[in-house]
Amino acid sequence: MQASSSGSILTWGIAGSTAKLSLEHWVNDGLMALFFLLLGLELKREFLVGQLSQPGRAASGVAKRGYSSGLSLGDSSFFGRRAYAIDPVERAILRVGAYELIEHPEIPYRVVINEAVELAKTFGAEKGHRYVNGVLDKAARTLRPLEATAGR
Repeated sequence: MQASSSGSILTWGIAGSTAKLSLEHWVNDGLMALFFLLLGLELKREFLVGQLSQPGRAASGVAKRGYSSGLSLGDSSFFGRRAYAIDPVERAILRVGAYELIEHPEIPYRVVINEAVELAKTFGAEKGHRYVNGVLDKAARTLRPLEATAGR
């Protein structure tokens, strides 16, 4: 095994094979390996003693309860359009947001909406976050009327 460096390129070799990569590449690969190691350990812990240790608890609340967004996707009162016209990513985000509004009253409705908006900004259509914000805000006023009116 030998290691040498020339500038920002590192050469590493084992048994006649070598790899010439930049220092940045080696650091990125090392950090990625560390991330996946920690992710694997966290998943192992979840399977042994956490939420994933029991099959009934392992199913997502959205899937387990069959939410079709928790807001009645067939009804366009929250959406302003039919369910089939909603972008699939935004529909999934609305399902998760509705689930949290209904099943997790300990999470403030503004936090639920903010997290859903951030997901829509990252993964949704160009201005999909505005739509998600409007729908979940309307839903919060119906599903959590006391909290929503107190927060205004």
